[in-house]
Amino acid sequence: MKILDILSLLRIHQWIKNLLIFAPPFFAGIFFNNIQMFFQMILAFFCFSLISSSAYIINDLTDIDDDKLHPTKKNRPLPSGRINKYIAVLILLVCLVSSIFISFYFGTSFLLVLALYLLLGVAYSLFLQYLVILD
Repeated sequence: MKILDILSLLRIHQWIKNLLIFAPPFFAGIFFNNIQMFFQMILAFFCFSLISSSAYIINDLTDIDDDKLHPTKKNRPLPSGRINKYIAVLILLVCLVSSIFISFYFGTSFLLVLALYLLLGVAYSLFLQYLVILD
């Protein structure tokens, strides 16, 4: 297991989507005026990034057998065996606990938003990915 395998498991290349959290204060012209807000936005970015990584790991764990048969997904860290399931679960727990711990800084409303975000990710992994909406 290498650091690159862990980063791949976390899918940090997907974290770029979470940069949208910076858009409202940036376009309101207050992003750089308030150093406290700047650091709060960075914390919020990492909370969403860690919770989204948690959802990706859950998806990888639930789809591991199918991914082993997929031409490109079979090369991901879990299906290829470069990271075993137990280590993946440990990384998942670290991401979840870290995100929840950091979210306490923002209060219960923020924690509920994170929980909903994770719930949607888990729902996708367990049910929604099999739902055919358009064919």
